[in-house]
Amino acid sequence: DLSWYNHQVSIKKFFDRRHKYPTDYTTYSKSNLQAAAKARGRAGGHLLWQGQYATHLKWWWNIWGQNSTIVFNFDSFIHEPEDTFFRLAKFLGADPAPWRNFTLPRENARSHEGKVHIQDVDPSICKELKEHFSEPNEQLYKMLRDAGSLPPEMPPFKPFKDPCAPKKPKNR
Repeated sequence: DLSWYNHQVSIKKFFDRRHKYPTDYTTYSKSNLQAAAKARGRAGGHLLWQGQYATHLKWWWNIWGQNSTIVFNFDSFIHEPEDTFFRLAKFLGADPAPWRNFTLPRENARSHEGKVHIQDVDPSICKELKEHFSEPNEQLYKMLRDAGSLPPEMPPFKPFKDPCAPKKPKNR
């Protein structure tokens, strides 16, 4: 959700008066959490629904089947790019050789006006969002664990990291 918000801010969507979205992350999050509570589990009606991946995956599996769909945790693209892109190339039937020694460029690392960093998010908002996504994330993990015919190229899906956990300082 924070990544999506930052993308929208970077393209100035939240600063366009024609859109009804609030311009700060706390207000944005609170309004979407309220809309999600009103929706009572129904799809849509709030932007947080976009991050409830189990709902989307059920739809994709109904259309394409389990063996035609591959799911990666985004962290694998960041921390294991060579393996992840190698698996993706094999899944797509492309030559995986060009992905050897591949590293993902840090294209989205730059700052922009209004960008919000996770450590700057109000802890109560982070907690509410974590609680909101807890059940949908568990549904996703269960779906992937219990699936009968996932592609062989798909690695085990690692649970999402806790965005509210304090960041460990990097060793120098």
